[in-house]
Amino acid sequence: MRAIRFIIMAAGLPKGRFPGGTLLPRRGRESVTIRYLRLLILTTTLAAGGAPRSTCQLLPKAKAWLAKKMPQWRRILQGETGYNEPDVFAVCRLVSGFPYTDRQQKRLFIRNFFTLQDRLDLTHEYLHLAFDGYPTGLDENYIETLTRQLLMD
Repeated sequence: MRAIRFIIMAAGLPKGRFPGGTLLPRRGRESVTIRYLRLLILTTTLAAGGAPRSTCQLLPKAKAWLAKKMPQWRRILQGETGYNEPDVFAVCRLVSGFPYTDRQQKRLFIRNFFTLQDRLDLTHEYLHLAFDGYPTGLDENYIETLTRQLLMD
């Protein structure tokens, strides 16, 4: 809370108010603006300080498996609207949390590469990257259905 008050004071805002007229909360109550600012401060701090997400411990076996599957999958995927096979990307080990795709750095983060679930996660995250910039790339149901279709072939 002190950091938020400091930001408000440093911005030269009138005491007790945020932009848009939102009042600072009384003790024990947080406004949506305060929660948003807390999240903003946390994410900005993590991004500036080199968040754990920015490091990549490569999983070469996982990437090799994808490369081996691509000729088989390509004929199915090329018929899908919005598919754009990424030229360069990395497959990284995920330290904690759920598998995800870093679209900006073109990195797929998965836990391991031992089980069928790991292959599902890898394929799922690859498809998010391959459909980046197209609405279906954000459609979890579409991506999950396509993932299962590819792995069942």
